[in-house]
Formats: sequence, C-alpha cells, structure tokens
Amino acid sequence: MATAFNEKGSAVPPTLVTPPAPSSSASSSFLSTIASPITGLATRFGSWKAGFNLPNPGTAENLQKEVK
Repeated sequence: MATAFNEKGSAVPPTLVTPPAPSSSASSSFLSTIASPITGLATRFGSWKAGFNLPNPGTAENLQKEVK
C-alpha cells in the first residue's frame, strides 16, 4: 500500500471508503429473480392439488380417528 502525503510532506492516514448502498430497485429485482420460480412452483402445486377435488380432512386431531 502506498503512503499518501499532503502538501507539507507529512503522511496522511488512509481513510476507509464505504461502497455505495445498492439501490432498492436492484435488490428488489434480485429478489424477484429468486422468488419467481418458487412462487411459480407453489402456484402449480396449488392448482394440481385443487384438481383432485378432495374434501378438507379437518383438524390434525381428526386425522388420527378411525373411519367408521
């Protein structure tokens, strides 16, 4: 790392440079790119499940009961 000097010839301490924050549109487009296949899969699964026209089994407790 090279040492920087001011006009008087004394060494200037290095300064930290923070990178610019990503714009919200860039992060939202990244998230939509990731979420798009997942939401598409959930939509396809939901329509596939609805195609069976099965009745709602009710609560989890009722699933354990025997059918008479």
